Amino acid sequence: MAFTLIAWAIAYVAEFSSTRTGFPFGLYVYLDGTRDRELWLANVPFFDSLSFTFLCYLGHALALFLYSPLAVSRRDFQVLDAPEVRASPRVLLTGAFFVMLIDLVIDPLTLRGDRWFLGRIYYYPGGGIHFGVPLSNYAGWFLVADRGVHPDRVGHRIRRRIQLHPHRFPLRPLRLPGRHARP
Repeated sequence: MAFTLIAWAIAYVAEFSSTRTGFPFGLYVYLDGTRDRELWLANVPFFDSLSFTFLCYLGHALALFLYSPLAVSRRDFQVLDAPEVRASPRVLLTGAFFVMLIDLVIDPLTLRGDRWFLGRIYYYPGGGIHFGVPLSNYAGWFLVADRGVHPDRVGHRIRRRIQLHPHRFPLRPLRLPGRHARP
């Protein structure tokens, strides 16, 4: 849940900034055609930013699959959880690269949404050389995706501190009023 919230917040701030200043994705404009059918926060559709969290998770999972050790048997293989790999810079950078590669397909398709059921939802005022998408968009996706897969690294550090110093983080039961309260 924390990963989703942090990645969404990073994506929302980046989209809000890009629609006003052009950083980090390049300047683009959302069209109000769906404003009456979905939730908007300021001038950004909520679900556009939320979808970023799923792409970050996928990019990170693909990078983990690439670098993590595997347990292989005759009928199965499993990716082993290796905390030192999970939070390594190469996994984070590769995960961000995979997210950017996914956007190489997604952005040109959504930009041409008027040719299929999605409809025209945004445009780049200055256009771009990759099917109408500026290259700054992909650099922005790499930058923002690097921050988007970063929450797992932060979570790894917190879990590691708790494991190394359990006396500093004692676990106590939550006591609620009523039947769980002390007499």
